[in-house]
Amino acid sequence: MTRDDAVPEGAQTSGHVVEQVVEGLDGLPSDDAARGLDILADHGIETPRREVWYPLSAWIEALEDIGAALGDDALTHVGRSVPEGVEWPPDPDSAKSGFATVDDAYQLNHRGGDVGYYEFVEVGEREQRVVCANPYPCSFDEGIIEGTLRAFGYEFTYPPMAFVSETGEECRAESGSQCEYRVAY
Repeated sequence: MTRDDAVPEGAQTSGHVVEQVVEGLDGLPSDDAARGLDILADHGIETPRREVWYPLSAWIEALEDIGAALGDDALTHVGRSVPEGVEWPPDPDSAKSGFATVDDAYQLNHRGGDVGYYEFVEVGEREQRVVCANPYPCSFDEGIIEGTLRAFGYEFTYPPMAFVSETGEECRAESGSQCEYRVAY
C-alpha cells in the first residue's frame, strides 16, 4: 500500500487509537499540543471518544498535518502512546510477544477494508525486522514500534538502548509500498 493509494472507502479507526494520540499530544509543549488538537478539529475530530469509529482517511490526513506542523519527532512521540491504551489481543507479556500481536491489534482497531498490515520477524535474540505496509506516516509507525517495546515490559535505560532504523529499499513517504525497519533492543 503506497502513501498515494487511497485509503479504502469506508475504512475506519477506533476511538481508542484517537484518544491515545490525544494523550500523546498532552506530553508535548502546550503550544504544540494545542496546535495538534486544532488540526484534529480541522479534520472533524473534536472530542474523541473510545466508542466512536472515525473515518480513516480524515485520521491519516490529520496525522500527516500534525507531522507537517509539529515535525516528525512529535509524530513519533504521539505514536509511542498508542500501544498503551488500544484494544489488544490477550496474552502479550513481553516485548517479543507484544511484537507478535501488533498486527492483530492493528486489525482490531481498524475496519472497513484492506487497511494494510504490520509484520514483525525475529532475526536475533534482541532484534526484529519490521515491515509496515499501511497508510500511516513513517514517523508515527516508528513511535508504534517504540511504544510496543515500552507497553510490554522492555525497560529502557538512559540513554535508551533501543534503536529503530529504516533499512528497506523503499519507503511509503517516497511512494513505496512499505517501510522496513530494524529494531534492536
